[in-house]
Amino acid sequence: MIELLVGVAILAILLAVGVPSLREWLMSQRVSAIASELLSDLQFARSEAISRNEEIFVVFKVASGQTCYSVHSSVDWANAECDCTLGAGSACNGTGNRELKTVTIESGLGVTVTANQVQMFTRAAEFQKSNSPLTVLISDGGTKRLNVLASAYVQRPSVCVPSGSTIPGFKPC
Repeated sequence: MIELLVGVAILAILLAVGVPSLREWLMSQRVSAIASELLSDLQFARSEAISRNEEIFVVFKVASGQTCYSVHSSVDWANAECDCTLGAGSACNGTGNRELKTVTIESGLGVTVTANQVQMFTRAAEFQKSNSPLTVLISDGGTKRLNVLASAYVQRPSVCVPSGSTIPGFKPC
């Protein structure tokens, strides 16, 4: 009986030490996965703008605690917004825009995505130098943070770690 109690005590200590680090690792993986998918989608939008010879937009929205974004082409710059909250396949209904991809980041993941603007990729992949770059912050609300950047001039998306973040493996911003 004593051996069993000692074994249970050792197991409890190992779990008490291991569970918090497992949670930290899982959150880092969630933030990294969302950043990687967004980076891939921005590269996709850039290549589609060039290959289709059209302007491609990436539009972010936050509604009901979840974030979404749509990648789409538009025939009219003034009406370039699709509503990604309607879900994939329905984001651009009735707007005359063509939806290429819609992504929803569920609120239950514990990750927030904050974008500073709509990103437009032009046909020739050129932008005026005066346009500000797209900056998307992906965060767990704590020290797990990554920035996804699309430079306004060269428009080559990249991922970097802002100061204070504890996610390894990315270059600092």
